[in-house]
Amino acid sequence: MSPIDNRSSAAAKPAATERSRSNRFLQSLLRVSIVLLALAPFVYAIYKQWPDVYSALGDIYWPQLSLGLGLLILFTPLMGIIPWLTLRYLGVRQSMLKICGLYFISQLAKYLPGGIWAYPGRIVAYEASGIERVPAIVSVSREVIALFLGAAALAMTGVFLKLHVQPWMQAATVFGIVCCALVLLMTQVPAVWHGLSRWRLFQRSALALLGEAQTTFSLRWLPLVSVTSLVFWLGTGLAFLQLVRAVEPTAALTWLQASSIFALAWCVGFVIFFLPAGFGARELVLSYLLSRFIATGDALAVTLLARFWWMGAEAVFMAISPFLLIQKQIKPGSPSEESGAGKAKI
Repeated sequence: MSPIDNRSSAAAKPAATERSRSNRFLQSLLRVSIVLLALAPFVYAIYKQWPDVYSALGDIYWPQLSLGLGLLILFTPLMGIIPWLTLRYLGVRQSMLKICGLYFISQLAKYLPGGIWAYPGRIVAYEASGIERVPAIVSVSREVIALFLGAAALAMTGVFLKLHVQPWMQAATVFGIVCCALVLLMTQVPAVWHGLSRWRLFQRSALALLGEAQTTFSLRWLPLVSVTSLVFWLGTGLAFLQLVRAVEPTAALTWLQASSIFALAWCVGFVIFFLPAGFGARELVLSYLLSRFIATGDALAVTLLARFWWMGAEAVFMAISPFLLIQKQIKPGSPSEESGAGKAKI
């Protein structure tokens, strides 16, 4: 290569780096803008109702709020038990505490712009702990399905429990939830991935990894994991009911209705995957549904508290996760080591 070519190549590298930085900046700016736009309606609603919201926040019954947070912390470990169960069905034999630690550490990534980073992050965390790629990928997909199906079951139950929404909204909710559940269940069918693999766009996407991992059809894992998910959402609903009553003690809301309202709001935030942790979308749905039972100012106050209430419970387990990951050394060749990674019994 001539000296002129060397100088041209050297000059092109800084230009390419600068373009890359510029693209990353524009992408970050776009993501932040989307989040702010999603939050804008909720923020505006609080602005309009601020005197009532301020009054509701000032009259919080703290023992009831503490009870709600305590119950949420009590039931939150079930979110970490779900991946432990799915991995056991795949032949992976690692301790429950370790899998729970990996799960909650990976949850940190969902607060990044984009909202879906917890899932690839969890796959990477599983692989780093010695779990093979195939069971890691399949397990994460099943964890998502189970968590959604549990919330969806409660949400649809709420629709038929008269959550005081319009008939068209009831029909749209049921249709949307059923469609999402079917799409998620179809990800377990190898023939679906075989058909998608013919598309060039699919071949270039990260979803191709899931298609390669999903080689056989099995739903043996679904009943137990779904029941665990349902118990988690019912427990969360009980905790959420305490949060509502901490703001409005006379709220005419049953345990099942509270569970359905929170589960439906979570489902909406899950479907709008490009928002980190469902910011904005969940708040809009939650405040709207609560306003059918309590005053609008109280509903907005509960919704605002609910975001920090949920994040606070997650923060507890994110903080202790490094300690959960500390495992005793296993001697080489021992039965525990040989069953640690396991074979993928998909």
